[in-house]
Amino acid sequence: MSSTCHLALETIGKGGSIAVLCGEQSLWERPVGGDRRSAADLAVQLEDALKFTRQKMIRLEMISVAVGPGSFTGLRIAVTTVKTLAYALDLPIIPVGSLSAIAITGLLSQDASRALVGLNAYRGQVFAAEFDRDEPGFAEPASSPTTVPAPENVGIAAHGSGNVDFDGRAELIDRTDWSAKVNQAADRGALVIAEPSISCERVSLTLDKNFLVARGVGIAAWRRRIAEGHRTDKPPFVSAFELTPRYLKLSAAEEKAAER
Repeated sequence: MSSTCHLALETIGKGGSIAVLCGEQSLWERPVGGDRRSAADLAVQLEDALKFTRQKMIRLEMISVAVGPGSFTGLRIAVTTVKTLAYALDLPIIPVGSLSAIAITGLLSQDASRALVGLNAYRGQVFAAEFDRDEPGFAEPASSPTTVPAPENVGIAAHGSGNVDFDGRAELIDRTDWSAKVNQAADRGALVIAEPSISCERVSLTLDKNFLVARGVGIAAWRRRIAEGHRTDKPPFVSAFELTPRYLKLSAAEEKAAER
């Protein structure tokens, strides 16, 4: 087994997912949550993932994690888990923007050149971003140190020097503006991906338990590594002490405190 294998996970919403990848090929993946709380189920699925790597004699080289935007609780669970695991196993970390990971996951299975992604930010707001698989700076890497072939027909890649906002691209908009964005994107033939709570007739894919974002997290991280370098003491890598969630907005309690 190649030494270029890695673990990817996310709990950006009520549920989440976890995957073991070698290069861009997913070897093992599972949903997180469902009948159990994400925090409890993540521990179980993580144990199963590590058992799989031991059985297949896979040496993990890094960990990637979706750091936001998303659920306040979910992001804290994922980041804390990765910080602890990375410190214990002495592995470097690549943080990945949630919306870019969702876009990659969706475009892996769809014949579309563009994707609009939306997450419920609650209190009448939506986290939204649009991605083009052919935008400058995000072409699929020309070469890779792994011998594992990448999935076919995947043109979108995580951020490189050509367009540094890809990984962090997300805006906070009102629900009425989200509806308008959906219609505009659908009219252009874009793939529209959204959580069920903000879904509508023109949404192409919903983020249900079968939509495993962890695969996209891993692919985005891998492509960032190829584009930006392999030294674990430099970007895109961060240490366990540097890893933080990207909330993009205050919590309800913080907003109330700010109003006083």
